[in-house]
Order: sequence, then C-alpha cells, then structure tokens
Amino acid sequence: MRILKHAVKSCVQGWRSILIVILLLIICQMYFEIQQKKYIIIAKDREKRHVLESLQGVAKGMRNSERMSQRDRDKKLLQYESSSILVGGERNLISKRRPDVCPEEYKGNQFWPYQFEAWQLQNCTYGEKVEHLVTIFFGFTSTWKRTVDSIHKIHPYIKIISDCANDQKVPGVECIGINPTVSTFQAKVKTKYFLYAPELDYFNEWADLYRAVRVMSDSELGIFGVSGASRNLTGHWATGCLQIKMEYYRLQILEGYTEEYSDCMVCDYTQGPVLIRIDQMINSEIENPDLFLLDSAIRKKGLWLVCPDLLFFTRNSIGKFDIRRDKLKELAK
Repeated sequence: MRILKHAVKSCVQGWRSILIVILLLIICQMYFEIQQKKYIIIAKDREKRHVLESLQGVAKGMRNSERMSQRDRDKKLLQYESSSILVGGERNLISKRRPDVCPEEYKGNQFWPYQFEAWQLQNCTYGEKVEHLVTIFFGFTSTWKRTVDSIHKIHPYIKIISDCANDQKVPGVECIGINPTVSTFQAKVKTKYFLYAPELDYFNEWADLYRAVRVMSDSELGIFGVSGASRNLTGHWATGCLQIKMEYYRLQILEGYTEEYSDCMVCDYTQGPVLIRIDQMINSEIENPDLFLLDSAIRKKGLWLVCPDLLFFTRNSIGKFDIRRDKLKELAK
C-alpha cells in the first residue's frame, strides 16, 4: 500500500509540474501576442500621424497655390478632411472664422418629440440679428398674407419684398414690380444676405436663417449659396442637391453628393430657396434671376450647401431641375 500511495503521489506531482509548464507557456504566448498587438497599434498611430501631417501639408500647399480656383480648392479641402476623419483625425483642415451670427448649442434629446429647441442660440457680443442681415423675396400670389404672416411670426422685423406691382399696397411687403431682374434686387436689397424664394408658401422654425447665415460665414470656404429641403403643397419633398458637369459642349446635371460640411451636402446647384450674398449679384451680365443662379453654378463661382435640417414649404417646386429649354438656349447664347 505504501508503494502504491507513493506512486500515486509521484504521478500527481508530475502532472502538476506539467500543468504548471503548460500554463507558463500559455502566459508567455499571450504576453508575446499582446506585445505584438501593442507594436501594431503603435505603428498604426505613427502611420496615422504621418498621414495626417501629409494631409495638413497638402492642404497648406493648396492654399498657397494660384493654379486652382477657390471652388476647386475648397472641394479638395473637404475631400482631404473626410480622408483625415476616416484615419482617425479631426475636422481641422478647414480654417474657422467668426460667423455673422452667434453660435448655437445642442441641448440634447430633452425636448422630444418637439425638437425645435434642441439647438439654441447662444449669447455673444459679435452676432447680429437675422433681421439686420437678411431680406426675403417670395413670389406674389393670392395667398400672400399666409406667407407674410408666417414669416413675421418668426422674424417680426425682417424686410420682405415681392414681385407685386409697384403701385400696389401690400401690408408688410415692399412691392418691387412684376418680373424683377438682378438689377432690381441689387437696388432694393440693402442687407448683406438675400433669401431668393420665389416658390415660398409658408415659413416656420425649420427654415432656420441663423443656421444658414452661420454655415455661410463661419469658415474659409467660398460658399455661394445655402439652401435646404423643400416640401410642396402635395406633400412631396426633396433636397435637390445637384452636381454640374460641363464637358465636350454638353451640360450634365446629376443629383447627389460626395462631400459634406457642417452636416450639409456640398452641391453645385439647387433650385430650392437659396440664401446668397447680395454682392454676388454685382456686375452680372444676366438679368433673369433664375438664369443668373444657374450661370453662377456652371461657372463654378462657389460651393452650394443644401442642409436637410432646413425645410422650406413651397407651392410646387421641390428643388428639382426644371428650367425650360428655351431659357437654357438663352443662357447658352
């Protein structure tokens, strides 16, 4: 019995030693795997920093280049910024500026389902009121009172102009004549910005002009116009973000986008209500406002932003391309 007990004890001790060796081997293997992964992470971080530094260098070189137009440069900057985000970087390739209005602050999802107050305007010393910055133009119809009242409910002191006859008296509206031209708008608009909305039917908080002015003025990007989604009286809506290509004497208009800025789609053109700077109309050879906007898009005078969170209620148009063929022929001349 003693011999048997001794044999069993020796066997148990032997297996225990083997198990200890196996555990040590497993621990060593796990250690080496962890170290290997750590080195991989370090290498990736170094590669990421190298890529981000390269993108910063390319962006700096583009800013100093005189061979690229501002519009092409801005598109490249947006593409490089998207690339930097994909490799773990931040949105820091595009220089920020102080906007013409105060910044906004996100208050979180505490007002659900009423999200009008989720973003609130902050107090600042430099921001101007939108009534001092924007003039609104809408196409005159028999439902003009509904349109004007809805605008004044949000912005009581904003200037509104319309294409009613010069001798017509319309409360709250300055009549600038039937079929106004680009020259007419230059003469009548005294504010820095101008909302061209010939199809506007109703105005509410979703058409946030503060946001439109902010994204147009808060960066180095050359923004030509800011628009949003459009919803017509039949309940149809669209964003109308259009890209324009002019190749081999052929005008090609495509819907969609590849870049974004401040949660807005970067476009070449839209036919929805659009906010522009009035100084962009100076020295225009085209008097038709719709053709002026299309010509500016074809000539790549700047980027257009379509922000889906801005919503304009229109009569018929939803921002789709619908300029008549005869007008296009007129523009081609």
